[in-house]
Amino acid sequence: MIAETGLGDPEQAFRLLDPRTLYEPPSREELEKEIRLRMSRFDPNDLELMEKFEKVRLEILCQKRDPDKLREEVRTMREKMRSQLLDPKDDRFDLKQSAGGMVDIEFIVQYLALLHASEHPEIVRRSDNVRILNALNSTGVIDDQTAHILRDGYLTYRAMAHKLSREHSPFLDEIM
Repeated sequence: MIAETGLGDPEQAFRLLDPRTLYEPPSREELEKEIRLRMSRFDPNDLELMEKFEKVRLEILCQKRDPDKLREEVRTMREKMRSQLLDPKDDRFDLKQSAGGMVDIEFIVQYLALLHASEHPEIVRRSDNVRILNALNSTGVIDDQTAHILRDGYLTYRAMAHKLSREHSPFLDEIM
């Protein structure tokens, strides 16, 4: 069961989700499909469905993975993402996308989580990066110093990105 989004008119909601549609409006069918994909949530009262979803999620995340293959897949995905989101002519540091930025830390955390979840399922019980880092540290996958550096770097970048978005523009990705 899917809960109502509460966003009212689908066209208005989609425009809030993706400002590029102001210039090339999608069809109503495309709008409704996009809203369902982006905004649907489990009904919090449907505990059976949530439990089934969590079981499948953990089965997938806790699969044993080949370290070399996973490393290459993650590296390739990150390089592709960076090439699509960064302008190579712009030499400014992008908090999110530049090498060593917030998304690199997220990729490191997710790589380590996927690599070690088969041995330590508690690593993927939560989905946010800070809690995953804490779990990686408490299971001994990473040491205290590494956890501290990654966590503090991630939280610093995130705080700076939020501050910039409040000060300059609601569309942080466009100004970075």
